[in-house]
Amino acid sequence: MNHSIALYCGGQAVYSSDGTQIKPLFDLVKKFKGSHYKNCTLYDKVVGLAAARLIVFSNIITKVNAHLISKLGLEYLLKNNIEVEYDILTDKILNHDQTDMCPMEKASLTRTDEEFYNYLDELFNKRNN
Repeated sequence: MNHSIALYCGGQAVYSSDGTQIKPLFDLVKKFKGSHYKNCTLYDKVVGLAAARLIVFSNIITKVNAHLISKLGLEYLLKNNIEVEYDILTDKILNHDQTDMCPMEKASLTRTDEEFYNYLDELFNKRNN
């Protein structure tokens, strides 16, 4: 995969991004949630619980292909009937300096899918203002 994230629906690429962290997936969900697209496949380089919550919340993705996935992310996707393929399974997604859990992972631990989406929406809106 050349992009950091790509969405395929009906065999057609409908979205891709070279962005980093959770923002490209958030933008994808914001754009496509409630659309006519269904049974889509998401290709993403890194999937943890934070990404898994957005994937389930999107209600359009039924399959995920990840390079790296956390145990929490994998369990959550499978529990929500999302088919998953991955290359590497890890205990947790780490922050940039590899010293602690990723802050988005932490934020997703105590929120529902919708609460986490709204948390990110507010966070990204603040950064843009």
